[in-house]
Amino acid sequence: MTATNHSITAANLALITKTWWILPIALVSHFVLDALPHFGSTKGKDVDKKFIVVYTIDFILLCSLWLIVLLVTGHFRYLVIAAMTAAALPDVVWIYRLTLKLRKKIVPKKNILTRFHTAIQWGERSWGWTIELGWLSVMAVIFISLVRSIG
Repeated sequence: MTATNHSITAANLALITKTWWILPIALVSHFVLDALPHFGSTKGKDVDKKFIVVYTIDFILLCSLWLIVLLVTGHFRYLVIAAMTAAALPDVVWIYRLTLKLRKKIVPKKNILTRFHTAIQWGERSWGWTIELGWLSVMAVIFISLVRSIG
């Protein structure tokens, strides 16, 4: 799943519970979402044009979500930001691995966590952006509803 989908899902979890114990659940939600069919390459390519387009849009949406969270979640903003960070954190390893591969032509050996993370992403497909968009739409409606209930 995209970082925006991981983050908005965790934001919703935080706004529903309004307690800090949601942080480990937000982290686990990352792996649950990655086990669903979603956007990704099945040809073994790390970077292609579709990848760049999807993740550029994801970056813009993620930055917009962060700004919206800062502006509208009131005194829950730190909890929501912490949950969003926890939910997106496992993908930092892929950024690190891709950077090493592209810059230094080194492919680090996978550890137990990266092997698990790879195994659960059985549903990565080039057409998975449609599922990502559907998930984002549902999560956005829930987010708007939750934000309205704060005020």
